[in-house]
Amino acid sequence: MAVIPLPLSPSHFYPSSHFHLRSQPSARNENNNQRDWDATDVQLSSPRPTPAHEAREFLGRTELPIMNIQRRGFLESGAVIGSALLLGGLASRAAAADSPPASTADIWDVFKRRRSVRKFKPDAVPEADIVRILDAARTPPTSGNQQPWKFLVIRDPEKIRQLKEACVERRLKQFDERKDTTTSREKFEDGVRSRLAGYFSAPVYIVVLTDNNSQYPGYNHWDGPMAAGFLTLAARALGYGTVFITDVIPDSVTKEVLRIPDRYTRVCITPLGIPVEWPDAPPKKKLEEFIPYVSL
Repeated sequence: MAVIPLPLSPSHFYPSSHFHLRSQPSARNENNNQRDWDATDVQLSSPRPTPAHEAREFLGRTELPIMNIQRRGFLESGAVIGSALLLGGLASRAAAADSPPASTADIWDVFKRRRSVRKFKPDAVPEADIVRILDAARTPPTSGNQQPWKFLVIRDPEKIRQLKEACVERRLKQFDERKDTTTSREKFEDGVRSRLAGYFSAPVYIVVLTDNNSQYPGYNHWDGPMAAGFLTLAARALGYGTVFITDVIPDSVTKEVLRIPDRYTRVCITPLGIPVEWPDAPPKKKLEEFIPYVSL
């Protein structure tokens, strides 16, 4: 009969030769060693899950290492598996206690609680969280599995300031062209800066792009928004806010300030950070209005 050692902790569920175990930093942790990503493409790698996530992944996906167990050892094996399940549950609760206050691991809860956030705390977002979010953002289905996206990550405060100033200048240029005499230019500028302040309060910005040289570029306009949607949901699961921006920060501004090559088309840009507060749920239409079963 094979002997199955009882794991002493959830970290024993994966061999060290396959995974490097590290606690998942929360959104409140500002002491992680980080390097600034100054308008550079993200090189994605497999996320390094927390012990709790390892336990859930092990119990949910991996076959237990039970080989040649004799029939008389069935009860003993069941006791071991039950102990592993108990440890996994305890680890999950421990990890939840260390997570950001608004984080959630339930997918249905994520759908219900995702919000468009327009005002953020200055707290840094750990690099591990950014990578984990983008690792999820790259997983949607695509046409012919072409995966045409790029995620441009901006954390340099100077670049963020330049984006904001370029937006202000663009609005002032529009004001000058209209020759509006009902308000002063100074008052108009104050209003613009006030409206943009919340949008530019996040510590991280992600530009979602598609590659015009992809295998099926005619399908990029369908594939790109899928990645953006997954990104917003993954961010919400970790307790971070986002907002799908197209007009407030124009495409021409990101292209100019970040020097994005012509081969890429922007889907959107989103801030990423901890919300000052989570907005209330906006009113939604009734489900029945969206579901015709026979004909429209």
